[in-house]
Amino acid sequence: MRRNDKLVNLDPGKPIDLDWRDRELTVTAQVLSFVDPARNQYRFRLQGFDPGWMETGDRNVREFSVLEPGSYRLLVSGRTGDGPWSAPLPAFSLRVSAAPWDTPWAWALYVLAIIGVLAWLVWVLRRRLQQQHRLALSEERQHIAEQANAAKSRFLANMAHEIRTPLTGVLGMTELLLKTQLNDRQHQYADAIRRSGTLLLRHVNDALDVRRRSRGAEKSRHRCRDCGRCTARGAR
Repeated sequence: MRRNDKLVNLDPGKPIDLDWRDRELTVTAQVLSFVDPARNQYRFRLQGFDPGWMETGDRNVREFSVLEPGSYRLLVSGRTGDGPWSAPLPAFSLRVSAAPWDTPWAWALYVLAIIGVLAWLVWVLRRRLQQQHRLALSEERQHIAEQANAAKSRFLANMAHEIRTPLTGVLGMTELLLKTQLNDRQHQYADAIRRSGTLLLRHVNDALDVRRRSRGAEKSRHRCRDCGRCTARGAR
């Protein structure tokens, strides 16, 4: 056998352990008949490797270049001329160890590594889905809040317009009334109506101004949000 580029003799009387780097295992047999040695014939069978007996003729040497990891048992048989084959003789048993990356422990580590990578991928995907869900939920809540604010603003504007129209008529009629012949008490009552109506009209106009400013701010926020989304898409 060749180990580390050196020939090593093995003792067939003991179990043989081969390393995964060992090469060129050579087995030599000899039939104990010296009447006509040229007519001696040989056959070998390495159980776990050969499907059956391998006859080598008068060549008493069998070579194995590379053996897969596992356990083997070599049987040898011989005969002289056309005589019967001798009973199989167990020559030796041998075991070939696996390479470090092909051991059960190594395969267990491979499986654990694959499971770890798959778990990490699942965690990353789940985290990304959660972020997308939170973003969508935040946008939905903001959209609902904006709709509520818009509905409130529309209600306020409609109420303001509904109040301002008849109030303008009341103020106009009050101005006309003040230009007529009134006694002091009547003039005082009409002037109080005019002042109160003017104050109320000012409050209505202030409410409408606030609504217009809030609508402008909403449009500005929409534009900024759209710009942010476009920037995010461009960054991706």
